[in-house]
Amino acid sequence: MKKRVRNERESEKVISKLTNQENSDKKLLIFSIHKLRDRVGYDEDIAILGRRLYQILLENGLNESEKINPARLISKVDGFVYEENYDRALEILEVVDSTEPCPHIDKDGERIYYVSTLIEAAIIWQILLSPAPTNLNWTISPRCVYLSLKAQILIMDEKYKEAEDCANLLLKLNPASFDAYFLLSKIYKRNNLEKFKKFLFNAYDVCYTSEQMASFLKEISAYYGAKKDFLTAYAAMYASSFFSDVLLVQNELFALEIEINKTQIGKFVPPKPDEIKQILKKENIPYHFKENIFNLVSETYLNILVNDYNNEKLVNMSKAVVDDVAINAPDLSKDIEKIAKKIRDGKKGKV
Repeated sequence: MKKRVRNERESEKVISKLTNQENSDKKLLIFSIHKLRDRVGYDEDIAILGRRLYQILLENGLNESEKINPARLISKVDGFVYEENYDRALEILEVVDSTEPCPHIDKDGERIYYVSTLIEAAIIWQILLSPAPTNLNWTISPRCVYLSLKAQILIMDEKYKEAEDCANLLLKLNPASFDAYFLLSKIYKRNNLEKFKKFLFNAYDVCYTSEQMASFLKEISAYYGAKKDFLTAYAAMYASSFFSDVLLVQNELFALEIEINKTQIGKFVPPKPDEIKQILKKENIPYHFKENIFNLVSETYLNILVNDYNNEKLVNMSKAVVDDVAINAPDLSKDIEKIAKKIRDGKKGKV
């Protein structure tokens, strides 16, 4: 009778090749993790390799517990980024990423979307897909956050090709990712102003928070500054303060005033808010959320209040998004809540 031969796990094959040399071992583990991510059904192997990478980091001075704590490690990543130790930051990020099931574009022949928030799923479903499907397969995955952070670090480390690959993977998983488009714009900001602008407007198309709008307008300002159109750059930078605090952009506004004064006779008089809007309109630069996004955020909150009223966490998260979008309509969430109550009361009356 023949003995049954046990198939060796992919992770075991990799670990057997380790040489006990810190740098080469880490590189082999990271390379193998990336390779296995391209194949379906290797989540456990990826987790094993990530755990071995973590062990090497501990042995070489990483001051953490034996148990992998993603939240704690993300704070470590931030610390190493601040120190400009990008290699170590990326190594820790690989460990964190290995703890999550690996998202794949398709499962059982159907497309699955991996998003950071419910609103992003709604944007994909109701806006990006046309016609909107009856159902949408989606899940909230921390990998979106990890991929975004990884791409940011790679840009800081001037590894632009790797950063672009990372941002494109994020975009495949989540077509409603503001971060993915915004990171791609950052990559092209160096050497292709028109692609820089194109990706910025792609990011605007899926923008649904004040922070995102402020970031979009600041980078649009940078585009016009690079084109030497300092008045439009000033208007865009000032408009970013509609969504944040004007004090955060005072230095940038002052620098643009200096540039404008170099090119005109007489001292520059800063335009008023209405004049700012006219300057932006002339260049087709938006200074408010897209109407379809605004409506979608409102409708999503209404649906949650009607159908998931007892899910306090979901209700609070959705309300926060509505309040953030409705800067010029502070009573919007209250109005939606009144409508939702009437609908719920109407349903009760039918029972």
